Amino acid sequence: MFGVSAVEFDNIIGDVGFFLLFSTVGLALSATFVATLFKILPGFWSNEKDTNYVATSLIFIGLTFLTAEAAAFVNYKYRSTPRCSDFVIESKSFGGNRAITYWLFIKINDKEERIELFKSTWDKYKQGGAINVCTAPGFLGFDVLAVNDH
Repeated sequence: MFGVSAVEFDNIIGDVGFFLLFSTVGLALSATFVATLFKILPGFWSNEKDTNYVATSLIFIGLTFLTAEAAAFVNYKYRSTPRCSDFVIESKSFGGNRAITYWLFIKINDKEERIELFKSTWDKYKQGGAINVCTAPGFLGFDVLAVNDH
């Protein structure tokens, strides 16, 4: 089944561009939301500037990241039919601060793409070996990657 072992956000082709686009959309939504709150509920905001800065910052940060995550979910959930093919694993890696994340790197259209996997799936593959990866056009126009484990 498509997407059994994939983590959705990191497995979007062009993930940095995707994040920048939809976090910018989230920032615009945040600005609109905060401006609307100031107009509708002027008494809601405290007379203490520090409290206003904290509340406004939390709204901006929260909506910015929530928009990017929601866009990744929609892009993945409503994707088109996947196309699967074999790729050579260029390299394997893992890292992270609090939790260890496992990656495989493959080339798609002459660009290196990183695929994030669960450790149990990551352990199955060797550098230089083949991996069957499915790509599907996402609902928002960004292709989604997933390892075909079957």
